[in-house]
Amino acid sequence: MKYGFLKQRLDQGDLTHLDVYFAEFMAELSATDDAQLVNVLANLAHAQSQQHSCLDMSSRTDLIAKLASLETVTTVIASERSIANTPLVLVKASDDLVLLYLQRYYQYEAEIVRQLAARNLKTGTSTAFLPMLDELFTASVEADIETTTDWQKVAAFQALTRQLTIITGGPGTGKTSTVVKILAAYLSHSNEENAKQNSNNVNDTKQPKIRLAAPTGKAASRLAQSIEGAINQLPESLRAGIPTDVSTLHRLIGTRGDGRPNRHHRGNPLNVDLLILDEVSMIDVVMFNNVLQALPPHASLILLGDPKQLPSVDNGSVLSDLCAIQTGYSQDESSRINKALATNITPVNKPNELSNAYCELKRSYRFSDIEGIGALAKSVRLGEIPDQQSNDQIHFVTAFSEATIITSMLDGYASYLSCLTDSSNHQQILTAFDRYQMLTPMREGDFSVHALNQLIMDKLNPSGSLFYHGKPIIISRNDYNLKLFNGDVGICLKSDDDNYVVIFKDEGDNVKTYLASRLPAHEACYAMTVHKSQGSEFNHVGVVIPPSDQRQREELLSRELIYTAITRAKSFVTLFSTKKSLATAIERRNHRLTGLAEFIKPQV
Repeated sequence: MKYGFLKQRLDQGDLTHLDVYFAEFMAELSATDDAQLVNVLANLAHAQSQQHSCLDMSSRTDLIAKLASLETVTTVIASERSIANTPLVLVKASDDLVLLYLQRYYQYEAEIVRQLAARNLKTGTSTAFLPMLDELFTASVEADIETTTDWQKVAAFQALTRQLTIITGGPGTGKTSTVVKILAAYLSHSNEENAKQNSNNVNDTKQPKIRLAAPTGKAASRLAQSIEGAINQLPESLRAGIPTDVSTLHRLIGTRGDGRPNRHHRGNPLNVDLLILDEVSMIDVVMFNNVLQALPPHASLILLGDPKQLPSVDNGSVLSDLCAIQTGYSQDESSRINKALATNITPVNKPNELSNAYCELKRSYRFSDIEGIGALAKSVRLGEIPDQQSNDQIHFVTAFSEATIITSMLDGYASYLSCLTDSSNHQQILTAFDRYQMLTPMREGDFSVHALNQLIMDKLNPSGSLFYHGKPIIISRNDYNLKLFNGDVGICLKSDDDNYVVIFKDEGDNVKTYLASRLPAHEACYAMTVHKSQGSEFNHVGVVIPPSDQRQREELLSRELIYTAITRAKSFVTLFSTKKSLATAIERRNHRLTGLAEFIKPQV
């Protein structure tokens, strides 16, 4: 190791070996031995490993000048989104904000904004669909109770008349049902246009190609189920043709596991006219960029998600970054919406490149803001500490041990465990398991995924065998050949020939079966991390917030983590937490340093 000060930081746990190797390599490539610069390079590598996209250099004017002088660094102005061909990029966002990037992450974020801005246009679609919107969205039911603006209807109008629509909202605000109504109006309008073309003897009357996708198999399956349920609420005449097949992002763009490029990219785009992406908060900058690259220029894009949830497991926080900038509508767009829908939307003072694309759904149809899970979620979102009084939807447990948690888990999984001993079929077993889930922020240590899974397996599988009847399994490494991906959950069952198989639901909610011996890396999942639960919903969720008595634990806890965990529940939450631990978590924000919002230009 060339630099003693890096070894000292490594020994103290401030850096990893990879951070040190990167700093030494880049220092050699940059022909510098400057200790300050070497430390900055190590800090950049460490920031990347912590899922940040860049490193804030704003307060170090001396180092900014040194960095700018290196041949390995290109200095750019954020709003110009210039191409940079050096390994490092110094981005001047403003007089007060200067960011240091690895080149590829700079290109990812700049290209994401470039792609979205280019798509943020009116489509020129006629508004002949307006009577149908009046039929699909009745103001007495759908209007927001505070403003009387029917934001679901506004979102539908945007999606039908613009090429980019970002629909956000918390759990139960109707994002999926709104999308189904959008699809019904979109297909009906397309059929009417086709009929007009046929009357003019035009032969090219192809149906629009629509694709739906989500980051994980679990999220895809849940979206498919939600769409099927919402379709049943539509008039019979509007149900035909609405797609229910939802793919994972990996399957959408044809990700391969052998190092070759994705099947779909700029040179071989997707065959799609409308793409709908759900759970966008889970998508990292690399995957989001890959999807945008694969989208043909003419296609419309609808993004769905909750920006208050945890950001993606990998680098960046795309949805929350996009929603952090000034949203709203320009003067022209607000006038257009107000005229079409008889609303009274006020325009923003300073629109930007992505104004007019956003619509936030504000009313929850699942939870009340004044009681139960909804009230708790609202308190957490606003950074307020709840009083931890149990009610019909939440049971607070402030004094607990691993043993009491295991007892609670056995009660929670009781109906699932019963299914394993009766004549339940595979679908019923998978459905029963999905009714309950224990969540924890930690993988290792007390109250962790590993500890809780091992304790419950000691009771249910005293022989300690690797596979046994009823063991729930979560995949931890992608296998593109088997089409099993990180986060997929299955159930191990003993087959008639005494072999063990594992059953999974695919994106279409069908059951697929694998020999247990063929599975890629996996682990038990009676308990899973909050991150792994994103995109899923359960009737009853148990949430463990471990005592915040260690630095590593405190760093895992955040407001976004608590919010994400409790909103996985549809009916009931059991929250194991001391008042101190809950307060510590809610007071801490999960902040990812990125520059994505800085690349968005004011509207000219």
